[in-house]
Amino acid sequence: MTIDWLEGEVQRITANGDKAHFTRTISKDNSSIDARAHNIIYHRELNQIELQGMAFLRQGGSLFRGEKILYDIGAGLVKADSGMSGGVEFIWDPRE
Repeated sequence: MTIDWLEGEVQRITANGDKAHFTRTISKDNSSIDARAHNIIYHRELNQIELQGMAFLRQGGSLFRGEKILYDIGAGLVKADSGMSGGVEFIWDPRE
């Protein structure tokens, strides 16, 4: 894991591994995101996480899988890309 600092503040956190893991509580009702990928990059200034390589993201009952996922934490927006692997998987829980 690498943490990039600027003037005493974290700017970016990069985690690499067989399955790097990122978890964050994102609301007062303890809703959280669970993310896994070969590479995870948290961009503090953009409030986004970028998942690269066999990416997986779960928020509540919804699940996303793809080669690359970009998640805007503040807006709750997900962009998934299959790359050359052939597809993106999305499972949505409409009750969430």
